[in-house]
Amino acid sequence: MERPATNAPPIGPTETADLPGPIGADLLEAASCASFGAYRAAGLLARRAAEQVAVLRRVPLEMRTLDQKLGWLLQAGHLPRTSARDARTVRDVGTAASHGGEAITRDEAYAVVRAALAVARAVLVANHDVQGGPGHLYHLSPGPGHR
Repeated sequence: MERPATNAPPIGPTETADLPGPIGADLLEAASCASFGAYRAAGLLARRAAEQVAVLRRVPLEMRTLDQKLGWLLQAGHLPRTSARDARTVRDVGTAASHGGEAITRDEAYAVVRAALAVARAVLVANHDVQGGPGHLYHLSPGPGHR
């Protein structure tokens, strides 16, 4: 069996440097998987990174599905509405990777890695008037609706 050609990964270490270590590591591994043709693995790792972001924001325990967690991040104001498209990409491709029977394409794998990075950065790297100022990684108190 012939191996697929290795392509440049969709993201690199400089883009994940200001994220928590485990999230950055999952995103970089997802990028590596995408670059050598392990597209389902890329989708699974990107999904896992997004779920870790929700956990850091202290998503309520009753939010069990990825869709619920991403929706909560939006509703609670942790994820800006401008990032809703990225959240949908993570939800759709991540769910297909973990539950679907169809293959994940190269384009989907690259898109989900970039989208998961965008979600992580939008939630965890402050670029708005929040404690710590622009570019400051923040871990604030639980959002609305958290017990």
